[in-house]
Parts: sequence; C-alpha cells; structure tokens
Amino acid sequence: MTHPIILKIKKEYTDYYHAYWELKKEHPDKNPNQLNNITREKYLHNESADILNDLESLRSALSDYYYYMFLYAKEQGYEIDYSEDGVAKKISDEEQKVLDDRQMVTRLAQSVGFGNEPTLHPSEIYFNLDDDLDIHHSNHVAYKVVLKPEGFPVTLYGLSLQDIGEEISFAKAIFKDFVSRATRHMPDLLKHKVPIKLAYGKENHAAEVYGTYIISGQTIVLNMRNLLEEVKRNKDRYVKVLAHEMAHHYYFTVLNSRQRNFWVQAIKADYTSGSIYNFLDDMKDEETLGRYIDRIKKIDPLKYLQMSSIVNVEDIEHQKKSDFLARSKNYWVTFSKNPVSVYGSTRPEEAFAEVIGYILGFGSNSILPLLLERMKVVIPTIKIAKEKPMLNRIASLERRLASLEHILSLKTAGSHVKLPPRELAELTHISDKALDHAYHYGLSKPGTFGYKANEQSVLHAIDVIATGNTNIEAIADAVHKGWSHAFFTVKDPAYKDPTVVDEASGLTKGQKKYNSRLALAKTSYRSLSNDEKEKDRVVARAVLEWAEENGWVGGLLP
Repeated sequence: MTHPIILKIKKEYTDYYHAYWELKKEHPDKNPNQLNNITREKYLHNESADILNDLESLRSALSDYYYYMFLYAKEQGYEIDYSEDGVAKKISDEEQKVLDDRQMVTRLAQSVGFGNEPTLHPSEIYFNLDDDLDIHHSNHVAYKVVLKPEGFPVTLYGLSLQDIGEEISFAKAIFKDFVSRATRHMPDLLKHKVPIKLAYGKENHAAEVYGTYIISGQTIVLNMRNLLEEVKRNKDRYVKVLAHEMAHHYYFTVLNSRQRNFWVQAIKADYTSGSIYNFLDDMKDEETLGRYIDRIKKIDPLKYLQMSSIVNVEDIEHQKKSDFLARSKNYWVTFSKNPVSVYGSTRPEEAFAEVIGYILGFGSNSILPLLLERMKVVIPTIKIAKEKPMLNRIASLERRLASLEHILSLKTAGSHVKLPPRELAELTHISDKALDHAYHYGLSKPGTFGYKANEQSVLHAIDVIATGNTNIEAIADAVHKGWSHAFFTVKDPAYKDPTVVDEASGLTKGQKKYNSRLALAKTSYRSLSNDEKEKDRVVARAVLEWAEENGWVGGLLP
C-alpha cells in the first residue's frame, strides 16, 4: 500500500509540474526564475499543498529510519561499514531501498528548488517506502531511537552514535525503577502510559528545566542533557522528575474538578504570613545570606524550604543581614507552613506533582505528614510507608534537601489546552449560566449554536489563560474569537426561519439573525461597542475564576 504522504507529494508535484509548463507556454518571454517565482507562490506557499514541508518531513523520517536499521543490524550481530562522510559502503537490499528513496526526495526538492525548472516527470516518481513508516513534521535530528521500556512509548532524540548503547540501557533502567516504585506506591499511575520524549540535544523547547508536561499533546519531555550535566546518573532523581511529570498528567486528566479543587483549597489554606525578621533571627551579622541558607538547610530543613520560597537566594546570596533588610521592600511575607519543596511552592499543581515525585523518588518519609494526609484524601489508593521515628525522617529530609533544585525562576511557554470532555462540559455550562445571570438569555442546549458558541468561547479563553495571562481584556478578546469561530463553522437552523420581518426588502427573520451575527463576527474585539465587550468579559471572568480554582492557569508545566 502506498504511504499517504507519497500520494500527497505526487499530487502536489504533478500540479506544480503541469502549472509550470503551462505557464511557460503562455509566457515564452519569461525566464525560468520568473516562471519559478509565479509557480512557487501558487503551489509552494499554502497550507493545503506544502510540498517543501512534506519533502523535508519525508527526508527526516527516512534518515531516522536508516539510522534505526543500523542499530538493529548491530543488535543482530552484523556490522555495516561506513566511510567518513557517512555513506554506507556495505549495505543490505533493504537499506539500499531507503537510500534510493532519499535520492528521490533530493531530486524532487531540486525540481521545485528556487530558479530550477521541474525536469523530473511525474511518471518517474517512485518510492519503496512502507506504509507503516512513522512520518511527522519536525526538525530533523541526527539520531532518534524508539523504545517501549516497561510498556511506555519512549523516543530518544539527539543522541550521538557513540552514546546510543549506553543511553538506551540507562533509559531502560530508569523506567524499570519507576515502574517498581509506582507499583509499590501508586499503581494507578501506570495505567496512563503517555508518550515520553528524552531530549539529548543542545536545543529543545524546555532548555531551562529538567522536565516538561505538554498539556495539549499530553506528552512528557525530559531534558536529559540538563539532567546528565547536573545530577549525573542518580536514578532516584530521574525517577523523581519522571514521576513529577506523570503526576501533572494525572492531575489534569484523571482527577475530577472536585478532587483538584480540594487540593487547591488545601494548599491555599496552608499559607500564612509573618515578619521576615522571624526567618533571620539566628543569622549572624557577618554571615552572607547564601551561607545562612546553606547552614539552616542542615539544621532546620522546614525553615529552609519556607525561606527559599520567599526570596530568590541566587540574586542576593552575597548580601549580609543589614544589607538585605535595608533593601527589602516588604517585611511582612506570605509563605507555606508545610511546603514540599522550593519549586512546589510556586503553584498548587506543582505541589501536587512534587509530592508524588518525591514519594516515588525518595520515599514517603521525605514528605511532611500534613501533605501526605492531603494526598491520601485526593488519592485514597496511594500507598504511604509507615511513620519512621522523627530523627530518621529528619535525616531523610536532609538527604533529599541536599540535592534540591535551585531553579527559582523558570520560563514557561504557552500551550493550547485540550480540555477533557468532562471539564469542557462543566466550563461551557458555567459560561452559559454567567450569561444567563447577566442578560437572562436562558440556558442553551447541547447541539445548538448557543451551546457550541459557548464551548468555543471557553476553549479560546483557556488557551490564553494557559499561557499564564490573566488579563481580563486579553481573555475577553479570546472569548470573542471563539464565538466568531463558532459562527463561521456552525450552521444554525435558525437562519432558515422564513418569517418576513421587512416587507420592503423581503428580509426574513433567519436572514436578519445571520446578518447581525456576521457583522459581529467580522468585527474585532477592539472595535466592538462597550456593551458587546462586556458580554465577552462576563464569560472571561467566569472562565478565569474556574481556571484559578482548578489549577488550570499556565500551559507548559515544568
């Protein structure tokens, strides 16, 4: 069976080829560059016929496939001899087919290249490609390996050839440990085997963090380059990071809104306020803040966590007590009484992920008892070890704190959130009720234009909120875009209402409704009347309140 991308490329190239030569007949005075420009503008720069992007994706997939076959050959015990430029001297028939396909991609790319005439006839296009080859649009990396350790779909990106064997073995060991610990503490976590990418390259979208959970794609990315540089081969740390990201997926896709709301409210209720002097009472005058923090980490782990969540130590570690107090703008500070970690103090959903991460990475005795009790309420099936004597637990805390991350200000990126159906229905209803309360529209029914417009409005609003933007005007703008999207994609039977409302023009009730909505949909939020803007703000405020209560603020979650 011919691979779908081959069929698409053949059609795209055939259209391009015939268009070029027809254009040349019509304009014999134009040179190849001019003809090429006109044809490229029509056939190479639109989303439906992007042959250049398709060819690059195919080239990448074939390259990845070729290197994967090389690895398979080594596993089977036979060698492939490569020259220094990477071209194989001794190759199998199967590999020759892949090389032939790569050569065909090159010829096609040259035919549609800038300033070239398409001399390759469409009938000459031939590929050996199997229809089960995984092809996706992405930037090519030299070496990619796909594994399924312990049943998890794992892809390793950006590996150097000499490191492939070692990294595959280490990755398998990490997942073996993770499964063993999850089985012991939280078996339910193993029911959700999301795609996981291990990034070894110098450039990836999560460069400042150890791991990332991408909500929209429900995918986990571990920054192996950072981990290898900073924590070496400490498997406990890798298991902790993996469990942290898996916990994000569990939080957003498995927990219901009631469970999340309990967690959010419990974390918020734990916060208290006090004077910064209380944290510096035993700091020596000649001591720098950095040295003081290091000292209390060993003698008072809880105080260390609380203080680290208040100040960015990296920015002021050389300041002495008098300097710090003189420059402080706020002596009265807010902090968590029972923090899980420095990073866990940033948001409730991060505290949730950190608790599960530390339980699997370092054991339940590394977590304060109150946090364990809260987690037991949210996930009754979680298994927590029996209490050890306090001295043992303090020792465990000290061991864990000795390797805490000092990432206190991390970049986050926006993400288009894919709301689970249950949450989407709940939020759509909340939006509907907010509008009914303000304007007495009545509640819409599923399947109607009103319901679908509310649905699109909240989805677009969550997209903005997911980036961390809580500005009402920005969210209201997204609400209006969502409503406009619904107008252009949803056919409302009401438009067919034949009741005449204007005898002179013959305008029907349905036509009037359509024209009114069309004018609104074509108007940007900025150009709307204040009355119309307020309708969008009503929805925006309702969605934001729900998002804050349920921990949906922020998109790409480290």
